[in-house]
Amino acid sequence: MKRLLKIRNKPGRKTLRIVSVNDMDVGTLPQSVLFQYAGKNEHEVICNDHKIELMLESVYKYTLGRILNYLTRQDRSEIECRRYLKQFYISEDMTDKIIDKLKSYNYLNDARYAESIAISASSRGLSRKELAFKMRERGLNEAIATEAIDKYYNDKEADEKLYRKIQKTADRYSSLPYCKLKEKVLAKFYKKGFSLDKISCLLEKYSTEKDN
Repeated sequence: MKRLLKIRNKPGRKTLRIVSVNDMDVGTLPQSVLFQYAGKNEHEVICNDHKIELMLESVYKYTLGRILNYLTRQDRSEIECRRYLKQFYISEDMTDKIIDKLKSYNYLNDARYAESIAISASSRGLSRKELAFKMRERGLNEAIATEAIDKYYNDKEADEKLYRKIQKTADRYSSLPYCKLKEKVLAKFYKKGFSLDKISCLLEKYSTEKDN
């Protein structure tokens, strides 16, 4: 079956074009790249197989470059990368090819990403519950998330950070009767996934230090 390649404008993007083969979208390319294949008549129908293959290779290289730029800003999960790639109109096969390429060069590694999130979360004083939610939000599967939390979440560091947060909150409400202050502190940190026992214990520590 003869292949026909068509080019159309990408909505909202003056310099980007959507490329389709036999009316199936296969990717996007900048106008400047398309000029090499279609010249000034960028909306012509191309039926030359060699030109089509060259253009598909350009789609692959352009999309790979864009996602590499996306990953240089911070680590991402495979799910986040697949979501990002949807805006480029590429096929599932090309998506899989790009994802495999990123994994082969270790640009994409869900276990490493989960590890960095777990370490960061404990240093910021996030609860395990809040951390697990963030992992799910980023598309990390439960097994990888659980292993990273168990291995890299530092409870002692998180507790120290939590205590400083409790101190700050309690100081803000220091003019209130202790029962009201306690109510405010418990409500705030319970919502963030910390147990009532842990919050109460740290608040008691704060109260003792305050009295001394």
